[in-house]
Amino acid sequence: RPSYCPFTNLHLQNNSSNIPNNPSNSIAIGVVVLFESHDHRVLITRRASHLRTYPSCWVCPGGGIEQDETIEQAGIRELFEEVGIEVNKNELETSKILALWESSFPVDLNHGLPRRHHIVIYLHVESSRASDEIAVKIDPSEVDAYAWLSYEQIENIYERADSLENLCLFKAYVHLTGICDLPFDLLTTADYNQKENLTNGTRFALGQLYIQKSET
Repeated sequence: RPSYCPFTNLHLQNNSSNIPNNPSNSIAIGVVVLFESHDHRVLITRRASHLRTYPSCWVCPGGGIEQDETIEQAGIRELFEEVGIEVNKNELETSKILALWESSFPVDLNHGLPRRHHIVIYLHVESSRASDEIAVKIDPSEVDAYAWLSYEQIENIYERADSLENLCLFKAYVHLTGICDLPFDLLTTADYNQKENLTNGTRFALGQLYIQKSET
């Protein structure tokens, strides 16, 4: 666990008993899809601002596993529900587990005791379609923006995760606005006090994908 993990700090402070013992504090399983287009771009989305957990944060599409679902079934269902992308049979056959991440919300004790605790399974799915051939139709109740990241951008996120000097822009489609240029440091700065950022789990998973691609 990283040093900022609230569960680590609760145990270090001997305050783990302060977490209420109720079913909402059980550990749930989530699935997130890193959907990579044929031209090697990875889809990220911005969570709607009204959501209770990680509002306005940048993530990859995903959610919980429903009863009797496999990991892959949950991942492709969430991908379709959030961004309207249907995964075909050939694309599904490329799916593989990329990484696991222990997720807590809030992300640190300065924002309160943990209310959500997940083990997140990150799936990597490679598409046979280029990013400009994929029709993205977001569900605005869950997602209010999306962007396709190149490997150069992912490398920048991985190599400079804590940089405050990266003033580049990235293109995103924003609901009700259209294509916009947004500050790239939203994705490189791990600061949950700002309105939006890339979650630590997403940054970790993108980094694992970058490492994997660099080794092949």
